[in-house]
Amino acid sequence: MSERKLKIAFVLGACASTLALTSKIVSGEPEIVFDPKQIKRAAEKACDFAGDVLQLGEISESEIVEVIKELGLEEYLVEEKK
Repeated sequence: MSERKLKIAFVLGACASTLALTSKIVSGEPEIVFDPKQIKRAAEKACDFAGDVLQLGEISESEIVEVIKELGLEEYLVEEKK
């Protein structure tokens, strides 16, 4: 994994509690999911507030999805409806 992807993974981990959406599935059990659009917005807001301390610049949704998949968490991704 590249240094950039490791930094994006750090952002995901650092923000996980606020970026993970808890939803109820049919059985009533909570399911944790990641929405790349929300993650991107939250990362941008954090950079606006605290500055780009990790020097990542713009993070694309596709990069977020790629990192989540490399971490083996793709089952928790919110899929965009077409």
